[in-house]
Amino acid sequence: MSEELNLKNFNDTRAIYNVLGNLCNDTEMLKRDNLQLTTNDFMQRIHKIIFSAINNIAYNISGDKVTSINAKDIDNYLSSYPTQYKEWNDKQGFEYVQNIVDHANAETFNQSYSRVKKMAILREYQSMGFDVSDLYDWDSDDYLSREKSLIELDKMELKDIFEHFTLKNLKIKDSYNIETEVKQFKAGESVEDMLAQFKRGVEFGAPYDDGFSNYLLRGQRKGKLVIYSAATGNLKTSLQIKNMTHNAVGEIYRKGKWKYNGTKLPSLFISTELDEAELTVIILAYMTGISRKTIQDGHFNKEQNDLLLEAGKKLRESPLYLVHIPNFNAADIEEIIERHVLDKGVGYIAFDYIQNTSRLSTSVNKLFGSVQREDQILLYLSTSLKNLAEKYNVHINTATQVNRNSKEEENWDATSVRGGSSISDKADSHFILKKAKEKDLEKVSGIIEEQGFGNKPNYMKILFKNRSGRPDVIIWSYLDYSTVIDTPLFCTDTDYNIVEEVEDLHFNFNDDKKIDETDIKNEKRYAEEGTEVFGSIDEKNEEGIDF
Repeated sequence: MSEELNLKNFNDTRAIYNVLGNLCNDTEMLKRDNLQLTTNDFMQRIHKIIFSAINNIAYNISGDKVTSINAKDIDNYLSSYPTQYKEWNDKQGFEYVQNIVDHANAETFNQSYSRVKKMAILREYQSMGFDVSDLYDWDSDDYLSREKSLIELDKMELKDIFEHFTLKNLKIKDSYNIETEVKQFKAGESVEDMLAQFKRGVEFGAPYDDGFSNYLLRGQRKGKLVIYSAATGNLKTSLQIKNMTHNAVGEIYRKGKWKYNGTKLPSLFISTELDEAELTVIILAYMTGISRKTIQDGHFNKEQNDLLLEAGKKLRESPLYLVHIPNFNAADIEEIIERHVLDKGVGYIAFDYIQNTSRLSTSVNKLFGSVQREDQILLYLSTSLKNLAEKYNVHINTATQVNRNSKEEENWDATSVRGGSSISDKADSHFILKKAKEKDLEKVSGIIEEQGFGNKPNYMKILFKNRSGRPDVIIWSYLDYSTVIDTPLFCTDTDYNIVEEVEDLHFNFNDDKKIDETDIKNEKRYAEEGTEVFGSIDEKNEEGIDF
């Protein structure tokens, strides 16, 4: 019984009084995007009944627009529900609502709402066996101590409470090394199974539209982390959203018609900078071959308008998911990934990009109990991404900025990565991306003349780390900067000698998805068309794209 009495300290009746009163006076408050109230936020049955009545009267199926509610309205509503109506009368609900309507203060509603939500969250944690006393000294007979903890609690945001318990859990996991599973093997015992898997092609992941990357990395393999590093303006964001679009959309428009693009694979792009509209423009440009500038300026003709609308329809039908989160910590990213893996079946993820944020630094400092350097914080984030790739068996690619010394050839390696070369330690593959300059093209002028390419290369992907195979390879391609449509041309080593062994590899892939007859026909057509699916486009748009 004492426990039941103690839990009443999570029931701030004054805050509830003001919240319910304001909702009666202005039911539009219920429809605010940042307001999420349920009956579970209230502890006493009478408060639950009153809130439910307010909510149901406001959201009535008759179509009435109810802007305010009084005691008589609630009384009339509850009269049809004998059990609730008895509680309403026994607890003098009519008089209570009359009072809250008269005395509610709209100017302090947000403070009261925040207190109600915080008490509900802490009550839930405490009921589930978590000790919340370090945030709210709820069980203390020392009223001064309880008051001090409430003052500190009022300074916190709701998400800070969840983060507090997440960090507690992370510290326990770290102390017991939960993420690291020790596996013991007897050498040679699994050779037959391993070779059989290789025969079935399970060591390949979803294909890139760049066949050279497919050959070098074996596609986008699950459990792997691939990092792109580039200076601002070298399209690392655009390439990542292109990769996820290529995975998820079933058709792309090339050479005047829609062409099959492979089985639709649920994919996720987590944006730290670009919003939904900016991301959608990049996606539509890639799908249609219409330049970003044409789309953004609204200079598309009727034919292009119809094409964009058709692309939008195909995009809506695709399993491509976008999340925008400018301020984050590692727990936020894991929550987003876990939700999409479990709810949407996502297997391919791009996170743009590894950077320090106020929430990340705060959480890491709390986790380690001291202020961490920026390189340590970024290392922690890259480690977390690699752990998430393995934990959820998904492919993750992400990006970083580069240092100034990345412009020099001798620094085309991990030393160019902003935040320290240790970030690269966690990557399975790591590229440096850059636009090809005249001095770069001079190094391969002989190859260009000999091969007779229609377009000179304008983009370089320098693969300096590759656990899947050969590193120190430069993929030279013609990249339409506006549509991110990439035409790979040739590969060299870092001494600019042609590498013949790297093939322009394209392959069918269904990710163990159960396919129907339509998929089978499409896969056959895809195989017959070969690399034509990834061919050139009708118009070239080399604009000053910054991302």
